[in-house]
Amino acid sequence: MSLLLAILLGYLSFLDYELIFRKLFGWSAIVNGIQFVMTILPMTYPRWMGKYKGLPSDGLRLIQLLRR
Repeated sequence: MSLLLAILLGYLSFLDYELIFRKLFGWSAIVNGIQFVMTILPMTYPRWMGKYKGLPSDGLRLIQLLRR
């Protein structure tokens, strides 16, 4: 979902809107892109991530699913 939002918001940031909206869409696209990259990396979340500690990321789950 974050990848789709990054693409959609990135596209919207290039349309003919007021500057404030283009900046909002652009920065939102960047944040969603970063979120996509961080979740697609195959890893087990570290202890400092609070309630997510010890859980697998989406990337790790995908690799585990493909290995079955």
